[in-house]
Amino acid sequence: MESREYTENDRDALVAVLRLNVPKYFNKRDVTDFQQYLRDCQWDGHIVFLGEEDRVIGCASYYRKSSTGIRLLWMFFAPNAVGHHRIVPTFQEYLRTICARLNVRRSSVTFSLNTTPFVARLMSKIGFAVLETVKDGYGRGYDKVCMEMRQRTRNLSDADVSGP
Repeated sequence: MESREYTENDRDALVAVLRLNVPKYFNKRDVTDFQQYLRDCQWDGHIVFLGEEDRVIGCASYYRKSSTGIRLLWMFFAPNAVGHHRIVPTFQEYLRTICARLNVRRSSVTFSLNTTPFVARLMSKIGFAVLETVKDGYGRGYDKVCMEMRQRTRNLSDADVSGP
């Protein structure tokens, strides 16, 4: 799977991919929030994931919270576009890309994100730990799971995050 920087031309394709994830993974109002995010985006990076024939199949974005903190947000893929076995190495590569772009060492970074229970299970396989769960935090039936990954733990050494 390839990735590249987001451009304005990706907006409609990404909104369409997000809509494919409603209501299973996202609330309907998330579509409006995402559109607003794309209009107002002032973050460090927004990456688009590409499938066959350079078709947009997902995205992820981040911003630097502090010298050692990076916040992840808006990560999603088209249903059935990527199996879970491919998301983990893709996400690990994404984390390496962020560190390289921000010129930070993985060994000194803490990544944080908020997500839903389904995605939280996947993120825990990558090394994220649950800090808090807020019932209906994203709306009725959409719990909010706050997670963090500190690169200093044994699972998250550079060797383990280096991918397959």
